[in-house]
Amino acid sequence: MLSAERKCCKRTNQCQFWSPTQREIARSYSYWKQKAIMEAKKLIGWDQLNKLCVHTQISDYDHSILDPKIIQSEE
Repeated sequence: MLSAERKCCKRTNQCQFWSPTQREIARSYSYWKQKAIMEAKKLIGWDQLNKLCVHTQISDYDHSILDPKIIQSEE
């Protein structure tokens, strides 16, 4: 999301930079959305999920959960 915003906004005076809290929320949302998609297809790509989990506050326990009800509640 951040890279798309940088590509669309060529002028720096129009660019609204994200706060650290907003970045954390966006990264967590992307992680849980991707995990929900993978769980629905029953094809879990742990390498991709590990990359998405890097700069988030998601615990190792939550990262390892594959219960669809819990994933949907986090999303």
